[in-house]
Amino acid sequence: MQALVKHALVVLAACTTALVIASCDGRPGAGSKAPPPPATPQTLRRGLGGEPATLVPALADDNAALAVLGDLFEGLTAEAADGTIVPGAAERWTTSPDGRRWTFTLRPGLQWSNGEPLHAAHFERALIALLDPGSPSPYAQLLDGVTGVRAADERTVEFTTSRPLPQLPVILALPFAAPLYESSPGGDPSISNGPYRLASRTPGVSLQLERNPRYHAAADVRIEHVRYLTLDDLGTELNLYRAGELDVTSEVPNASID
Repeated sequence: MQALVKHALVVLAACTTALVIASCDGRPGAGSKAPPPPATPQTLRRGLGGEPATLVPALADDNAALAVLGDLFEGLTAEAADGTIVPGAAERWTTSPDGRRWTFTLRPGLQWSNGEPLHAAHFERALIALLDPGSPSPYAQLLDGVTGVRAADERTVEFTTSRPLPQLPVILALPFAAPLYESSPGGDPSISNGPYRLASRTPGVSLQLERNPRYHAAADVRIEHVRYLTLDDLGTELNLYRAGELDVTSEVPNASID
């Protein structure tokens, strides 16, 4: 479990790279105010290091999927540019004196990218599925100690735990804890609640993301479009980066580090 928690923290750092670069230093609660979006649309071109195995938040485990999902979805909490945990879809949270009951209050007026209201029940549905002993999620174990999740009303998500879990806000910032739009286990990745929404996808070539105008902090998202190239040849990706055809490369092959 300790190793899984450490891995999850690394994953969180990797996921939020997209948000720090492509969204804003000034997510609500991040302690800074982002400048207004540029007058002309911008496109961030990113190498992804391969095709995402899935765009279902609960099932994602590969770096490619986690990077994209960090742009598409937002959990109850989020990570600021300095690595601190800040409000995400929830505007605030409290915990009981014994540390075994948590209450998260959603921001008012939250919407999915298709304009439908986003309620606490969408988080309840996703998290209850993760608590199922048969959950296929590779990160479900991180919720060990959570004994119950319920939507007390449209804006309130309550957690009960068997022991104090001070790391819960960190865990809830990971993509696997994103809300679930539909009742089906897979949901619909084209409908999201994060700073970006999926505009198009060409398997083996690219994913096109565009700024989600219904995101609660859309005015702070400074880059209009993100184009992920799903190249699985890191040498080719590095060459494109060197040639100025990519703004960000997923990694540098060991043989090229010097």
